[in-house]
Amino acid sequence: MTEEQQIARGLLAEDLMNNPAYQELFDIVQAEMSKAILATSLDQTREREDLYLTFHGLRSFNNFINSYRTAKDEIVEKLNTDAEQDQDND
Repeated sequence: MTEEQQIARGLLAEDLMNNPAYQELFDIVQAEMSKAILATSLDQTREREDLYLTFHGLRSFNNFINSYRTAKDEIVEKLNTDAEQDQDND
């Protein structure tokens, strides 16, 4: 994937992460998952483990999206640094 493609993907990820509807829904789902985990009884081991894995899958998904934003920021910073160095060399 080219740097331009990575930047474009990072911008899409940033738009999604900054979308208030996404943030609200993510927070709601995360809170509901936490409640569901805590509501399981001692003998509901399998259900609790399934909920726990789903909860962590949701957080992993969110972190994955955020990694595109971070990669975009790193590429842009590198390009800016390279451009500044090129100006200093002129």
